Amino acid sequence: NIPGKEMELVIGIFLLPSVIFWGSGVLKEGLLFFGIGLMVYFFTRILQRFSFISLFWLLFSLILIYYTKLYVLAIAIPIIVSHFWCTKTKNKYPFLKYILVMLAYFSIGFNLKYLFPSLDFVDMLVTKQRDFIGLAQYMNSGSLIHIPTLEPNIWSIIINSPIAFFNTFFRPFIFESGSLMILMAAFENLILLALTVLSIIFIEKSTLKSSLFYACLFAVILTFILTGIITPVMGAMVRYKVTALPFLMILLIHIYDKEKLLRKFSFLKFLTKKP
Repeated sequence: NIPGKEMELVIGIFLLPSVIFWGSGVLKEGLLFFGIGLMVYFFTRILQRFSFISLFWLLFSLILIYYTKLYVLAIAIPIIVSHFWCTKTKNKYPFLKYILVMLAYFSIGFNLKYLFPSLDFVDMLVTKQRDFIGLAQYMNSGSLIHIPTLEPNIWSIIINSPIAFFNTFFRPFIFESGSLMILMAAFENLILLALTVLSIIFIEKSTLKSSLFYACLFAVILTFILTGIITPVMGAMVRYKVTALPFLMILLIHIYDKEKLLRKFSFLKFLTKKP
């Protein structure tokens, strides 16, 4: 909950075109949104007051996410640990705590192959990307784009992460729209870019010291990088990044200074109303 910004949260989380489109069909995304909602709600309840009922539903949500899309759970785990640490230590040095948890988490993850050869996550990403590219070429996908080919080492992932993030955030461009779905996604990207710029211009700097800021930031960054690294098809990219879009909106809504924005754009006063 972000006090005073309830209307923006309702609009930003539930009325994004991609969320409505992918979340309303008979697809994994609808079930995934349900699992993520349960996870966030009951994790927050546990932080406020522990109960075995909340713990049960939290575990249920994690299992649901595991069987729906494993990579979402892999991204959620370090964020949950970091946010728990920050909350229990009165939000002191949140950036440092998130960085430490992320470094430990990925260091362990990428070195598990030495103990369990089947858990070679770099090789999994390389194989997943190769299979995705091969399938897209075989199907002659109309929204196929060039992405850097991964090498079987961690440095290849690190080096290619910026372009992966860029592709996921900004593409498809308007001039790349070969279908109505891609065109709508391109317009949505323009709206998200405009909202990002506005939030940065009217930023409330104190929000940068909150755990919520870093939780949403890492959820977006990790999802966008993973999506952009393995996905060479813009149609699939639009679908796979959708789970991060509500967190992007929460992030932007959290950091902007509402009073400063309303002084500049008085016609937005409808945002002061509660839903």
